[in-house]
Amino acid sequence: VRLPNMVDMVQDIAKGEKPNFRTEKKGAYQATNNLLTNIAEEIPGIGGVIGGGRLPISSALPNPGKLLQAATETDWSGKKRAITAAKELAKPAFYVAPPLGGGQLKKIIEGIEVMIRRGSYTVDKDGNDLLQYPVYRDTLAQTAGNAARTMIFGKTATVTGRKWIEEGFPKLSAEQTAAYRGMIEVGVTGKDSYELLEQIRKAEAQKDADGNTIKSQDAVRRDILRESKISGEGKLVAYADLFADEKELEVMKKLEETGIDPTAEAELLIKLRNAQAVKDASGETKKNTEDVKREILRKFSGPDKAKRIIYEDLMAGEKQIEALKKIGQADGRVINTMLDLEMADKKSDKRKVLESSGLSDQKVLILQGMSTGWEEKTESGKLSEYGKLVGANKKGLSAAEGLRLQGEGVDLEKFIDLRKEGIETKMASAYLDAAEDLEPMEGKKQVADVQKWRVSVDLAPTDKAALQMLKQNMDEPTWDKVDVGYGMGVSPAAFVTLKEVLPQYDADKNGSYKNDEVTEAIKAMTSYDISLPGGSKKKFALTAQQQAILWQLQTGRETAKNNPFDKAAGESCVEQISQRKEKRKEDKKK
Repeated sequence: VRLPNMVDMVQDIAKGEKPNFRTEKKGAYQATNNLLTNIAEEIPGIGGVIGGGRLPISSALPNPGKLLQAATETDWSGKKRAITAAKELAKPAFYVAPPLGGGQLKKIIEGIEVMIRRGSYTVDKDGNDLLQYPVYRDTLAQTAGNAARTMIFGKTATVTGRKWIEEGFPKLSAEQTAAYRGMIEVGVTGKDSYELLEQIRKAEAQKDADGNTIKSQDAVRRDILRESKISGEGKLVAYADLFADEKELEVMKKLEETGIDPTAEAELLIKLRNAQAVKDASGETKKNTEDVKREILRKFSGPDKAKRIIYEDLMAGEKQIEALKKIGQADGRVINTMLDLEMADKKSDKRKVLESSGLSDQKVLILQGMSTGWEEKTESGKLSEYGKLVGANKKGLSAAEGLRLQGEGVDLEKFIDLRKEGIETKMASAYLDAAEDLEPMEGKKQVADVQKWRVSVDLAPTDKAALQMLKQNMDEPTWDKVDVGYGMGVSPAAFVTLKEVLPQYDADKNGSYKNDEVTEAIKAMTSYDISLPGGSKKKFALTAQQQAILWQLQTGRETAKNNPFDKAAGESCVEQISQRKEKRKEDKKK
């Protein structure tokens, strides 16, 4: 049992606590040491110097060891050395000059300092302030109480000061100290700021039952900040001081001009930094870390400008940055589309993303190039798929429709040619799809031309449409014959049907047809149902003139004297074919 120190007693009473009369039992060494020290302190001329006597002379004199350290410690910054020396050299001013009131004056000055600075600080070897403990002045009552305690009883007389002593004199790091000050500057109370930092400082990594780390210590600390109840401004200040790297700090500076909500900004930055790959129970990665980050940004609904800054500066690769430069003004929809493209694994999925994006043709083409490359020609000089898409777009086909058709295996060059000939999009697409699905006839290795021609005449709603569709799969001389026949009243379907029927009348099976074989095939077309490849039946009502034209077109004779149906019609056909050949020659010369 002991009588309490008067200062302790007054403090206990001021706090509404009973004075503490208990004393800790000392060991033999400590008891002996204390006894000798107490005796020495009572010796005149010695006791005051070592701490005893009526006047605490030891407190009034500079500590030679600390002065020497301040003068010679090369690892200390100039600021730390100056502060240490100044504190020691100032002691006589407080104790020796006014020996009866200097100690109290020191308490008053130090009390004022900790109240103004909202805490007691030391410095590290680089001169950075380190908070030892906070002194709160969040309310008027709190300010008055702490001011009285610190100026009357000393700067450690506050609850936080005593706790600091009890816990063994801990201190915040330079970064944590900066965060403490910064949070207070943006309106967070000192108490909330310090308690948050204490929680962050004491946080540990999350581990599973086997000791494997589930979440790193820094990730746990960031989540504590994100889930805290302080303001968004406070969270941003703390994040910048405690966690942000140089790139993030640059981004945060840019975001200041976007109007982004501080709470949303802090939430987004922390989630992005803490993103982890998603794995199943077996440990297999189902979604990589980068895709998790893309999903997080995809869901962000803040200002478009903010979304672009975060994407461009923290996530985008070289191709993405180049695409953004080509696009220029990129809104949130563009960024979302780019994120979706990066998350799509298959080429077909990427096409679907662009087809449904609703973006302008220019932007769709740029983003498609981001995936495939912007080269319009291959090394061999042929048009690349991207080049065909660009070319089709220049000729009036929307970029989204072009992508859809390419996904279906449609040759865009042929498609555009059909469109140019007046074939509507739906029909052209159906034709190219059907042609793509054709299988070789029995005994053949390749799809025959006549099979493609049959697709054209079957799908075309009119003879004129069929004529234009046939143009895509016929050489010039053959198409000229069909065109001449059409002009003279013979339908493209009749021409194609004759080509299909002729093999049935090839008596010697040599693949070439004599005049009489052609004659028999034409007669069969009008006299009874003929069998077409695939088993269908068809019958034509042809006039003698139409039969004569078909005969002349098929045989290719330059005279109609042997035409069995109508020589005059045959001669007219020969003349028109001759004129067409001459025109082709003239066109080639030009």
